[in-house]
Amino acid sequence: MVVECDAALKLRATAKIAEEAEIADEASLQQLVYLHGQGRFAITLDPADKLPGQQPYQGIVALDGDSVSTVIENYMLRSEQLDTKLWLAANQNVARGLLLQKLPQDGGTASGAEDVDTWNRTVTLASTVSNEELLSTDIMTLLQRLYWEETVRVFEPRHPLFQCSCSREKVGNMLKLLGRDEVDDALNDLGKLEINCDFCGQHYTFDQVDCTQLFITDTLSDAVQVPGSQQH
Repeated sequence: MVVECDAALKLRATAKIAEEAEIADEASLQQLVYLHGQGRFAITLDPADKLPGQQPYQGIVALDGDSVSTVIENYMLRSEQLDTKLWLAANQNVARGLLLQKLPQDGGTASGAEDVDTWNRTVTLASTVSNEELLSTDIMTLLQRLYWEETVRVFEPRHPLFQCSCSREKVGNMLKLLGRDEVDDALNDLGKLEINCDFCGQHYTFDQVDCTQLFITDTLSDAVQVPGSQQH
């Protein structure tokens, strides 16, 4: 299972299931991806504007929990030292969630006991929400139901959008990285190379002429133009 999201909330995701797998309707996360105790949960932060020599940051933890929300909660507590609670729900039409995080006081006036009490009360109230409420209730109504005694400040909404970053140019770049010999061997066996994006299902085809151009042009963009109506 892979999910990618950028700062603009453009996201894409994919999941693969082994051909021989038999999945029960109520299978837990542990049964899906941790059956043999080898599953891991990784979060990678890869800045678009890296400094010279900067590498992506990656945190990897065991799949400790029976749901994606529990695993993320454990990751945030252990790797980021942030108390976090997350509720997720989905059906065939919509996926929604509720996230709570305990922010540092940073000079606030509440005592430690008051701070703990506020957090516990906030979590307890949110824990009453059902999956059906998450999926069918608008945000303001849900907040008013949960925290009707609190002063709730709401910011302008931001909307996530599915958008795949694959392109013919990137696929060509991947083939070029494989090297001329490996690409030629694959062409000899298959006649043409067909690549499908696991995220959006886009299909890319490279024939002998396309692949030859990859290795004789100076720039990749010259070699991987979207094919027109002419067939090679």
